[in-house]
Amino acid sequence: MVLTPKQKAELHAAIADYLSTAGYTSALKAFIDDAGLDKESVASIDPKDAGLLEKKWTSVVRLQKRVMELEGQVASLQSELKSADPGGARRKVEQGRQIPRAPHVKTLTGHRSPLSRVIFHPVFADVITCSEDASIKLWDLDSGRLSSTLKGHTASVNDVSLNSDGTVLASGSSDLSVKLWKLGDSNECLRTLRGHEHSVSGVTSTLLDQISASRDTTIKVWEAKSGYCVKTLTGHSEWVRRIITSSVRPLCFSCSSDKTVKVWDVNQGSPSIRELRGHEHVIECLALSVHRFWEQVNRARCRGRIVEGESRDKSIRIWHVESGKCILVLQGHDNWVRDVCFHPNGLFLLSVSDDRSLRVWDLEQARCLKTLADAHDHFVSCLAIDPQGSLLATGSVDSAVRVWECV
Repeated sequence: MVLTPKQKAELHAAIADYLSTAGYTSALKAFIDDAGLDKESVASIDPKDAGLLEKKWTSVVRLQKRVMELEGQVASLQSELKSADPGGARRKVEQGRQIPRAPHVKTLTGHRSPLSRVIFHPVFADVITCSEDASIKLWDLDSGRLSSTLKGHTASVNDVSLNSDGTVLASGSSDLSVKLWKLGDSNECLRTLRGHEHSVSGVTSTLLDQISASRDTTIKVWEAKSGYCVKTLTGHSEWVRRIITSSVRPLCFSCSSDKTVKVWDVNQGSPSIRELRGHEHVIECLALSVHRFWEQVNRARCRGRIVEGESRDKSIRIWHVESGKCILVLQGHDNWVRDVCFHPNGLFLLSVSDDRSLRVWDLEQARCLKTLADAHDHFVSCLAIDPQGSLLATGSVDSAVRVWECV
C-alpha cells in the first residue's frame, strides 16, 4: 500500500505524538532522525493528530471483531442455503414461520449458578428464570433489566410453571418443597406444599390443581386452593424428571430416568393409561403439541396429541399419543439433549444440548433446518419460545440467559 504525502505526514505525526506522550524519548529522537522530521513541527503537533494512533488501533480491533461476527453469520447462511429446498429456491418467511437467528439480541445476567428453567409470561413481556442458586428471577424483556427476585427456597430451584393468566407461579426445588407465588406488586409466597421425600424436579399447573414430579419416583396432585395433596401417582421406577399437562383433556405426561414416558389420566390416578418406550437413556424433558404432523414413513397425515421426549442418547423422539406409536426420530446433536419446545405454528421443533448448540427442526421434512452453534459459552440447559413465536430465550450452565429474535 502506497501512502499519499499527506497520509504519510499524518502517520509520522501520529507516531511521533504516541512516542512523545508515552515517554519513549530515545525512540522519538531516533524516529525523528530516521524519518527526517522537523523537530519544531513535531513539538507543535496539530491537535487533530493527538492520540490518532491509539484511535486507529482500537478501530482496527473493533473492525476485526465485527468481521469475525459477519463471517460467522455468512457461514450460518451458507449452511441454510445448502439445506434449502431442491433447486435452491429461497423460501419466503411466512407469518408464523419465524425461526431464531444469530446473534442473540439480549443477555440477561444476575444468576450465580446454572439455569434450570426459563419460561415466558403469557400476558406481559417478561421472562421468568430459576437456577441452582435457589432463586427465581423476573426480567423485563423490553429493557432487559431484572424486575424482581423471589427468594424462599433453600436449595436449587429445578422448575417453574405459570397458571393460564400468569397470576400464580409454582416452583419446585431440591429442598423437597413446591411453593406457590402470587405475582404482582409484592410477589408474595402464598403457600408451601410439602410431601415429597426427595428433590422436586418438575411442576405444572391446571385450572384447579398443581402437579409435581420428584426424584422420589412419584407424581403428586395438589389442590391449589387448600394446598392438600389429593392424589399420588406411582408407576415410574426411577427419578421423574419432568411433568407437563394437556389443555384439552385431564391428561398429564411424565418422563423419567427409567427411559419411559407415561401418560396419566389425572382424574383416574394410577396406573398410567399409556407408556411410551424407545429411548436408550435417561429422558430429560418433554413437550406437547396438538398440531398436525407428517408421519415419517408413509407421509400419512396424523392428527392428535403429539408428545416429544428428548434424551441423553442424543436423540429426539416424537410419539402419537393416541396410538402410542413413535412417528419420528431426530438425530444430530453431539451431546445430551437438555430441553425442547414446539414452535407455536407446530411446524418446527427447537432443541438445546450439552453440545452448546440450538437447533431448529423441520417436522414436515424430518430434518435439521438450522443450527446455531456456540449459542452459549457452556452447556445449554433450557429454552422457551414466546406465544407469538417472535422471541426465544435460552439458559445455560454459564448462568446467563440469552434472548434471540425469530425472523
